[in-house]
Amino acid sequence: MNRVSITTRLILSFLAIIILSIVLFIVVTNRVVYNRFSDLVVRSGTNFTRRVVPVLEQYYLANGSWDGVENMVFDTSGNHEFGMGRNRPENTNPVLARLMITAQDERFLLINGDEIIYDSNPDGVPINNPENLTKFGTPIYADGELVGTFLVASTMGILSETQNVFLTRVNRALIWVAFVAIILVLIVAVWQSRSIVQPLRQMAEAAMRLAKGDYNQRVDVQRNDELGDMAKAFNWMASELTQQAELRRQLMADVAHELRTPLSVLRIDLESMEDGLMDVNPDTVRSLQKEVGYLSNLVDDLRMLSMADAGDLKIEKSQVELNSLVREMVERQQNTARERKIKMTTKYSDNEIFVFGDPQRLSQVMVNLLSNAIQHTQPENEINTRIESDHQMATVSITNYGTWIPQEDLERIFDRFYRLERSRNRDQGGSGLGLSIARSLISAHEGKIWAESIQGKSTTFKFTLPLKV
Repeated sequence: MNRVSITTRLILSFLAIIILSIVLFIVVTNRVVYNRFSDLVVRSGTNFTRRVVPVLEQYYLANGSWDGVENMVFDTSGNHEFGMGRNRPENTNPVLARLMITAQDERFLLINGDEIIYDSNPDGVPINNPENLTKFGTPIYADGELVGTFLVASTMGILSETQNVFLTRVNRALIWVAFVAIILVLIVAVWQSRSIVQPLRQMAEAAMRLAKGDYNQRVDVQRNDELGDMAKAFNWMASELTQQAELRRQLMADVAHELRTPLSVLRIDLESMEDGLMDVNPDTVRSLQKEVGYLSNLVDDLRMLSMADAGDLKIEKSQVELNSLVREMVERQQNTARERKIKMTTKYSDNEIFVFGDPQRLSQVMVNLLSNAIQHTQPENEINTRIESDHQMATVSITNYGTWIPQEDLERIFDRFYRLERSRNRDQGGSGLGLSIARSLISAHEGKIWAESIQGKSTTFKFTLPLKV
């Protein structure tokens, strides 16, 4: 299929619309002008015959016949003092002649029965049955007797040369107007098509460079319309891709860093055992198992996050009583908290709170949040867990006192491998994936998770879950 550019389509569309509109305008205008002009000519001719007929009646009464009537003022070649004409008889009444003035080249007919007494233009359209034309003219009576009929040819639709020239000029003017309109529309169509296509070309070129990995591409389209919205959307997309590329790069660097440390420990310890520099005993084996366990957990966490990103994370939902689930998870963490001299308190809801979720995944969220709170709470401080609900959502909040998070870090703490203290070791800070996993799991349950912090006082993690209907 042949490729047709948008510019060509727009120009052809504009031209097609304007040409059809102009043709319709010319046809309608021509018909309206012709009908109105013809009506005006007929009325003018009728009014003229009514003014002339009394003169002709007086002429017939004075002469007793139509002899010599052609020598009256029917010749319209010039304008004279007492009328228009030539070979005017000496005894012609100048008052009568003055009433016979009419438009130049108009055709007059004086008919008596089936005889044409006078025809001002005998070379014009042939007239075969004069008696049939009397209905278009004005009758002439002398002493009550019908002696003839006077008419102007235009009342029958036979236009004079001057009148035809007028209509021709009108049609010519319409054609010129149409031609000028087409030229103007063509200019506007070219200008508009370029103004529309140019931003699209810029975005297409930028998109191709973006696809090749140049994420710094932006389009500068200063428009306040749909194309401007498209340009803003493109720039936003490019910005997001840039951010995602940076996150992927940082993720790969963090993964490599997280894997390098335990692998280095394993390699060094195994080489030391192989060279006889380290004894194989339960303590060294437990140390190796610890590193292997860390690697296994890291791989499991990364796999879970990748499945959540791809939408493949399996969530087996069922009815869960939230008070019971939270109570169980808090009790599991009590020993760890006591070892660090941290007090854990919980305020449960007075009524049972049922949500529709995966108990294993929700338990994992609670373990991550509680473990994170214990790791970041100093001894002799407190961790408080609270459960609340309204008519639609259940809210679980975990507050640890004595530590806080700077405002600029509150949004980033859910990023993968993000640590508030980059120097914190793995025993203290974990892999940096716990909060990311918690956010993915809560999102899979159609909930929301966030953090709040009071400077110098406390940090609270909250998540919400829809109540079971």
